[in-house]
Amino acid sequence: MRRIAVCTAFGLALGLVAMLPSTADAQQDLSSEISKVMFTPWTVMEHQEEIWLSDEQKQKLAEMIEVSKASAKQLWMELEEERAALSVSLADGWVDEATTVAAAESIFAKEIKAKMLNFKLMVKVKNLLEPEQEAKLTELNTKVKVAESGS
Repeated sequence: MRRIAVCTAFGLALGLVAMLPSTADAQQDLSSEISKVMFTPWTVMEHQEEIWLSDEQKQKLAEMIEVSKASAKQLWMELEEERAALSVSLADGWVDEATTVAAAESIFAKEIKAKMLNFKLMVKVKNLLEPEQEAKLTELNTKVKVAESGS
């Protein structure tokens, strides 16, 4: 009887969690809006000829990428170690809630930091481009998205 009550309570809790607004959906909406006006350095390099990227801009972009890579590398290594440790911890039959939640919070904080590194890089890329170059990249991105959607 106790097992049925626990299973029912667990099922109800999962149902309530499923009703919460999805953060992934909210992030996707935001990412979609941002991608209309921001560009990754790799997108800029891919279209460097179409947007008439100057040698000076190419040099600055390469420097930005190197600095970003160096910052991100250490962060991703720490993230992978923490994810692996949490995974091992969760594989145990019983887990300490406080320790597990703290480990997850640390991972989430690092994921946010990684996203911010990427966002900051895109802001720098945006500031590197001339308005005409941005307009051309927006046009190229729109064409790619229309082609991908099959419209």
